[in-house]
Amino acid sequence: MATLEKIRSKSVFLIVVIGIALLAFIVGDAITNGRSLFGSGSTIASLGDAKVDISEYQSRLNMYQEANPDADVQELSQATIDALINEKLLDAAAKKLGVEVSDEQTTYYIMEQPLQPMQLFMNTYGRAVQQMYPNAQLTPTLMYNIIFTPEKYGLSADQTEGLKQAWIAMEKETKAAAARNIYMQLLYATIQPNDLDKKALFAQNTDSYTVDVARKAFGELDKKKYPVSDADIKAEYDKNKNMFMVKELTKTVGFIAYSVKPSDADIKLAKELQAAALKSVKAGQPLAKDLQKQGVRFDTRTATTANAGDYQLSSFLKGAPVDSVALFDRGGSFRIVKLVGNSAANDSLEVAFVQVMKDQVAAVTADIKAGMALDSLSGKYSADQVGVSPAQWVSIQNEQARQQLGSVSSTFVAALDTVGAGAILTAQETPEGSVLAYVKNAKPKVSVYTYEDTYYDLYPSDETIDAATEALSKYAASHNTPAKFAEGAQKAGYMHQSVPVSASLPAFSAGMNPMNGRASYYPKSREVVQWVMTEGEPGMASPVFSNEDMQQPVLYIALVEDEYDDYAPYTDSLVKESLEAKVRASKAGDAMVKQYSGKGNIQATAQAMGVPVVTDSQVRFQGSMNVPDAAVAARMTGTKPGAKTYVVKGNDGVYAYEVKAKNPSESKYYESQSADQYNRQFKGNVNALFNMLRGNKRMENNIFKITRSK
Repeated sequence: MATLEKIRSKSVFLIVVIGIALLAFIVGDAITNGRSLFGSGSTIASLGDAKVDISEYQSRLNMYQEANPDADVQELSQATIDALINEKLLDAAAKKLGVEVSDEQTTYYIMEQPLQPMQLFMNTYGRAVQQMYPNAQLTPTLMYNIIFTPEKYGLSADQTEGLKQAWIAMEKETKAAAARNIYMQLLYATIQPNDLDKKALFAQNTDSYTVDVARKAFGELDKKKYPVSDADIKAEYDKNKNMFMVKELTKTVGFIAYSVKPSDADIKLAKELQAAALKSVKAGQPLAKDLQKQGVRFDTRTATTANAGDYQLSSFLKGAPVDSVALFDRGGSFRIVKLVGNSAANDSLEVAFVQVMKDQVAAVTADIKAGMALDSLSGKYSADQVGVSPAQWVSIQNEQARQQLGSVSSTFVAALDTVGAGAILTAQETPEGSVLAYVKNAKPKVSVYTYEDTYYDLYPSDETIDAATEALSKYAASHNTPAKFAEGAQKAGYMHQSVPVSASLPAFSAGMNPMNGRASYYPKSREVVQWVMTEGEPGMASPVFSNEDMQQPVLYIALVEDEYDDYAPYTDSLVKESLEAKVRASKAGDAMVKQYSGKGNIQATAQAMGVPVVTDSQVRFQGSMNVPDAAVAARMTGTKPGAKTYVVKGNDGVYAYEVKAKNPSESKYYESQSADQYNRQFKGNVNALFNMLRGNKRMENNIFKITRSK
């Protein structure tokens, strides 16, 4: 295949490899020389003796971004620091224990069971190699051979020198990663459950209790009926002070995120543009320049009813005569479609590509036309003369597929619209040979509609965004205390939240992503975190920040409420709010237990509570759907079965219950199985390991001070 490979261009591969190698030197040099701009310190984060330098942070962040191009860069930045800190903690622990890694083990963790350094290496450099050898099965072994025996692949040693240095660095990283891996395995092996752990785990997952239960949720409790004093809050705080320990400098801020919507003036202008554009389209006139300046766009498109991507558009195209015009009003945004023609064309083709050297093109074409199976070509011709790719179905009318094929040849793509099964086309020609496309099968033709698309998307104007920015600034100026800032937000149309902020906060959260249960962050809100940690002082309001998205603009502003570096004080708004709610719930629970106790059996008690009874509920030690409070569930499983009705308070309400029976598990207790389950649970919780290594050490995160990054 060496000669055949000449057909493929190496320019992209060489440019990427050289570019990556140069970038590594340039970034490293710039960071080293630039430290004087930030001061003498280059430690971006530290935890005890574990320190992360700005250069290794930037290098790792670049690799993570390369491997995760769709990741939120705000989150990725802090994740990089956390990963490096954890690695250094493991390095120190492994060194202290005397863990050593042999060359054979290093090779194993590169070639056979690649650890993260090799995975990142493949992600960073593999794409470039894959572009050069698209049909190759990319493996660590192939990467090694290309890098260290480049002459076998038509390359020189100079061309792969940058990759060679990167590989050597990766080997060093893999050796360190292997030591961490070995240390973790050793640590996990030393942590074993005792007899009580194993039996408790078996019982809580198997034994159940049949319980009749009634639950009256607290809901929103009346503050006057259950008053909470400052002394109550302080007493509760003193009992649970360790819950409010912070391990790095933290500030509580009032945060407002405001989504700017189009104004009435913006909507009025959109209606005027719609009327003018519709008049122009119906008259067959080109789109006026003044409409284009206002954001109205025009394109000529093609589509089938199946891939139009819009039900209204599909319905219009299917039944409308040529020159018909349709208006789709989208609440200010609009789309005006004019059908200009339709024709029959191929929908999907099964195509196989054959790479052929120049002097064999005529012979190979004749063989295919004569009915020779493509698989048989490799028997007649050498691998240096012909290469065949498997046939695959291509949706010719799919816009993305057409764009990909169009990168080969637009003429070739246009020809695919009309050819039939058995056709042979030239997809690409080079001085060395050709790439032939053989059409094995074709699905029935479909109607392809050509239409003129005039459209406008309504977004807030610059004037609207400026006005919203000014209004938010004025709000902060006139509501310049934490209480005023929070209390007036709803009336002013703003969404306010109090947030604890440290340099380790990736950005401000916009809620939970339902797909992965993780926080999703407001774009560019990391700038607000930077301001809070570098400039903000208690009582100060930030300037108004923007996510810089002109289509969906969101404005941010923050007011610093408090600052602390050991324990969040009980006067902190978030702490006070949680403690007040807990104390009030406890007082309400005590009062309700007294109110509903002694009412008789479970039915009478539930009637007094005004709630139904859930009969024969199956409750285990860790809780159930009907008993979400774990402490109450544990209490139920510790109650002897009988006719007695108990009324107890929980964190979320008051429970009345009667334990009817204990249901021992039909499963037999096996000590080894329970031990394995315990170990699986612990080993699956990597955070538990790192929390053990971190202990109560304080984090010093200097990312904003050093980089002043946005």
